[in-house]
Amino acid sequence: MSENYLNGKVVLSSLAVPTEADMTIWCALSQQEQQAVLIERGQRSHASGASDRTLDDILVSALEEAEKSESRKKRCALYEPLPEF
Repeated sequence: MSENYLNGKVVLSSLAVPTEADMTIWCALSQQEQQAVLIERGQRSHASGASDRTLDDILVSALEEAEKSESRKKRCALYEPLPEF
């Protein structure tokens, strides 16, 4: 499942577990565009409400995604502190 950001300008498969292709796209964005994507993602997360999954469910899912990912190397700073919105 891919996620569209900035009105379809940026399409990523995952921000949490980026692929090599995602990292290439991410690193090509300006710092302002990266920040805008993170803000948009945060707003979507907030609007979606609380999950009914347990912490164990989330951990298992995250570990499975991490195992699938071939992109564990950080080639650029993916996460910086988010501004408050």
